[in-house]
Amino acid sequence: MSSSLRIPERDRSALAKLAALPIALVDMLAQALEREPPTLSYEDLEARVSERVTDIPNSDVQSIVDLLMTLYSVKNAFDAPTAEFVTEIAESESLDFSREVRDRLRDYLKQLLSIESLIITSKASDVLLTNENNFHGARIVSEVRYLFGDNVESLPTAAVINHVLKITCHEDSKLTDIYIGLDTVDLANLKAVIERAQQKGDTLRSMMANAGIKVIDRIGG
Repeated sequence: MSSSLRIPERDRSALAKLAALPIALVDMLAQALEREPPTLSYEDLEARVSERVTDIPNSDVQSIVDLLMTLYSVKNAFDAPTAEFVTEIAESESLDFSREVRDRLRDYLKQLLSIESLIITSKASDVLLTNENNFHGARIVSEVRYLFGDNVESLPTAAVINHVLKITCHEDSKLTDIYIGLDTVDLANLKAVIERAQQKGDTLRSMMANAGIKVIDRIGG
């Protein structure tokens, strides 16, 4: 029974790579994924799994892991049962696969989309990013602004130091820049707010550790 589910070209290519693997390599890939702890970085996950599964080209491992995370997100969004979801994919009219390949793909997806660490990784990312805007980056430009007296031909008599905080955030599917002016007191207040948030984060991590709950964090800066 065919499915009308439309699959983008990029995902069709990754599905073809997955379906072409022998079962032994899929088992190896599944074992490598099962060993990995939940993470917020898909790139780190792809790199670590590539190191474990050397019999599959790195680019193919990365494509397949990226595909799995995409499928997890779609599956979670629609709260679809795994068996029904993988059947919809395997039977999609977008795929020019034989009956044998479709059946093999369905079995592979059912196995890989049931890995607990990937389920948590996908949900963690979705929950963390469920905000109106998400932080992308920041920069502060500091400058001197001179104050002239009534006679602008005379040298400035005073100056102020101004800091412009540029925050880049994800808004819908695009990046948006916000510019905020700060003075010296504002910088000190902002620093105090950030330090307080870090302290609260440490306290919450300690609470979760005592409760036996793993906190999934990004690594690095």
